[in-house]
Amino acid sequence: MFGVLILYAAEPDSVSTDEVDLLRRLADNLAYALRVLRMKAAGEQAVRKHDALEAQLHQAQKMEAIGRLAGGVAHDFNNMLAVIAGHTDLALEQTAPDSALYADLLEIQNAAQRSADLTVNCWLLRANRRSRRRSLISTTPSPECSRCSNG
Repeated sequence: MFGVLILYAAEPDSVSTDEVDLLRRLADNLAYALRVLRMKAAGEQAVRKHDALEAQLHQAQKMEAIGRLAGGVAHDFNNMLAVIAGHTDLALEQTAPDSALYADLLEIQNAAQRSADLTVNCWLLRANRRSRRRSLISTTPSPECSRCSNG
C-alpha cells in the first residue's frame, strides 16, 4: 500500500523534485504507520476477546465443580435420611399411637421427608442448570430454605 499526498502549490513547479520525493516517502511512512496502528488495535481487541472468553470458561468450570460437589453432598445426605426414615418407621411400629413419643416420631418422619424432597430439588436444580431448562423447579422457597436464610 502506498500513501498518497496531494500537494497544492500557489505556483506550478514551485516544489522541487527532491521535495516531491520527500513528500512521497512521508506519505508512504504515514500509510505504513496507520496500517501498523490498525493491526495493533485489532490485536489488542483479539486479546481482550480471548481474555473474556477465558474468564467465562474458568467461571463455567468453577460452577461445574460446585455442582459436582453439591451432587455428592446431596447423595450422601439422602443416604443418611434413608437411615433416619427407616429407623423412624421401625420406632413408629413399636410405639403406641396415643403416646407423646409417637407424635415426636411422626414429626421426625415428616422432617425427613421434607429433607428428602429438598435433596431431590437440589438434584433437579443441578440437572436443570445443565440442560438450561427452568421448568422443573418450583420458585416457592421451602420452609427449610427460609429457616436457613433467617439464621
